[in-house]
Amino acid sequence: MMRHFHDFSFDPASYELRQKDRTISLQRQPGRVLDLLTREPGVVVTREALRQELWAPGTHVDFDRCINFYVRQVRRALDDSATTPRYVETLPGLGYRFVEVVGNDPGHVTRTARGSRVDRRLLAAACLGLLFGGLAADLVAGSSLDRAAARAVHGALGIEAEDCLIHRFHHWKRGSS
Repeated sequence: MMRHFHDFSFDPASYELRQKDRTISLQRQPGRVLDLLTREPGVVVTREALRQELWAPGTHVDFDRCINFYVRQVRRALDDSATTPRYVETLPGLGYRFVEVVGNDPGHVTRTARGSRVDRRLLAAACLGLLFGGLAADLVAGSSLDRAAARAVHGALGIEAEDCLIHRFHHWKRGSS
């Protein structure tokens, strides 16, 4: 299934990358890297995951050098930069993350994950305020945080329920009381 982001279309089956009406040459291994990165935008793809995806067990190559080269090829195809990434962000010591929203519909509204990360930081700060405010209310009134509120916060942040601080705290608090 085609993946669309900004003004690009990517076919992971053929590793064909198109920008508007222009086809951009992408070889097999860089195409596989782009495939992995665009499967779950915003999720870190470790260098180890790339190694396992790109090479069969027992393969002996300079993995780090090859991965660096393939990521550079992806960035070149996307006219991206490692220092000011619009699509592929390097997370030193962790791996890479695709920071653009990817959709299956070519007409989807684009909004970069990098741009929304600023919003997420503000929402995270608001969540912490709600969390600590809820703790104070618990101490005063003996009530607990509302599970629906935790779901709403986790949905607004765009993260999985398991990763939401309030959701985790809610379960921890219930288990300890």
